[in-house]
Amino acid sequence: MFTHLVLSLIVAVAPVETTKNDPALSPSKLTVALIGSDKNGNDKEITLEVKKLAKEMDTSKVRLIYDGGGAGIRYFFVQEFKSRGGEVVAYRNEKEKFKTPDAIPSKIFQNDSERMQQMYNDSDLFLVLPGGIETIAEMSFVIDQNATKDKALRPLVVFDINGYFDRFFQFIEFVEKQGFMDHKRLFKRSVKQEKEITKVLSQIYFESKKVKKG
Repeated sequence: MFTHLVLSLIVAVAPVETTKNDPALSPSKLTVALIGSDKNGNDKEITLEVKKLAKEMDTSKVRLIYDGGGAGIRYFFVQEFKSRGGEVVAYRNEKEKFKTPDAIPSKIFQNDSERMQQMYNDSDLFLVLPGGIETIAEMSFVIDQNATKDKALRPLVVFDINGYFDRFFQFIEFVEKQGFMDHKRLFKRSVKQEKEITKVLSQIYFESKKVKKG
């Protein structure tokens, strides 16, 4: 089994106002916005690897924000992280499909667009777990925000288990060949082992601050 992280780094420019002074978020930690499926999927190995990745996260240096709920591989990650004392805040739709546990502090939004915008504003980067169309849509939202001239970079770090996202990146490369996207400008990819996850996320974040205006 080959488990790795694929970094998707989208070029951005001037910084945007955030709400990191919110008392619900500790100011000294890297804020990682987690996205991924609220379903378990058919591959049990994916679930095991997601839990393993969460165990490697340094809870003293990272906080999580996620889109709420108490189901699926996304919640497996949250549950493992929180069980070790990790700081988690749910940014959830008031009509959420799966109830968020009462032990997790929540911010409630009227719709997914408002929720995603605030997750973007409050995060340093996004960690993407396997998922379906909704996960791809949330990735697309981040890409779109990063492409806006007055927005700050929010790197996308994709947890690519057993090549789960290979076809997605093949599509991105195909789109570039068709002339609809500058792949080299939008994406920078690297491979890292999961045991270095906190260090990797920190390096990705600080490197993103050095990206020149495009």
